[in-house]
Amino acid sequence: PPEYFCATTPQGARVDREQRPELMRGTVEFLVPKEYWSKEPVGLRWLFLIDVGQEAFNKGFLEAFCEGIMAALYGGDEEPAENGEIKRKIPPGSRVGFVTFDKDIHFYNMNPALDQAQMMIMPDIEDPFVPLGEGLFVDPYEAKSNITSLLSQLPALFSQVKNPEPALLPTLNAALAALEKDIDEEVYRLYG
Repeated sequence: PPEYFCATTPQGARVDREQRPELMRGTVEFLVPKEYWSKEPVGLRWLFLIDVGQEAFNKGFLEAFCEGIMAALYGGDEEPAENGEIKRKIPPGSRVGFVTFDKDIHFYNMNPALDQAQMMIMPDIEDPFVPLGEGLFVDPYEAKSNITSLLSQLPALFSQVKNPEPALLPTLNAALAALEKDIDEEVYRLYG
């Protein structure tokens, strides 16, 4: 439309570029009405990949990352919402999972029925697979005790392990496989 027109600089950038978030931000979200859904949307899946190698521990990245996840998931959740429930930091239906890596890949079963998180080590980084069927992705509020316990113990757990070469690419491949597997299972559960 004519009101969207704007002059450009000699470099070809719009003069009003910094006042327009659609031109400056990397993400724009659109709410799609139900009439356009082909199937019910599946909640977000967040898989946190945490480097527990020697350099990440020595530079304090591991501890900072664990504190950052805790703040992102639960920071300020003491304030109740209007209906008396705890105010959620992430949308309902979302699930989170945790994977740590150094020279091996470590998956965590965060099932809320367990007393604490269970670590499963994947030493085969040439052909990684997802060793968990259930428990990798959990509701962060149902499994809060397991998640907070794991994140507070990770720095101490890997303080003595000195693996200098983290296996990032195999971890990313395993994470993609885990996300695909979980989404496929969720869609099958919803639609058969």
